[in-house]
Amino acid sequence: MFYPANHDRLTGLANRSLFYDRLQHAISRFNRSGKRLAVLFMDMDRFKPVNDTYGHATGDRVLKLIAERIKTELRTEDTVARLGGDEFVAMLEDVESHRQADKVVERLRAAIERPYELDGHTIYLGVSIGIAYYPEDGLLIDELLEVADRKMYGNKSAQA
Repeated sequence: MFYPANHDRLTGLANRSLFYDRLQHAISRFNRSGKRLAVLFMDMDRFKPVNDTYGHATGDRVLKLIAERIKTELRTEDTVARLGGDEFVAMLEDVESHRQADKVVERLRAAIERPYELDGHTIYLGVSIGIAYYPEDGLLIDELLEVADRKMYGNKSAQA
């Protein structure tokens, strides 16, 4: 019963509830250890045309591939979740510096933006990624997600 209640049915990633729980535990550990953590908010660019052009079944297959690519680029101790639609979040624990997190963001961007080959079609997506750091960008989960989301939309606007 735990797994279906805490994981996204389509991708198998953590869902919002499990992500919040893991982030709260990480914040508690941070307060004891003094280590940093980063929250990444990811939104796919040009995803709606995939569903409109190829159908929702193909869109679902692309979302599964995106989830796999994200998991491949993160460490096993990091948490990645699908919030819904084409929005994903990740929590990176024990972050040494902004530069380390920036490298992860660039690896994620490169992996997600590689073309998707499905049923003889080549699908190109972009991704906008915002990042927030605990504790400097917020002390509460909602503050961190809000900052990461705002930075993600700033990146999306800059790319448009």
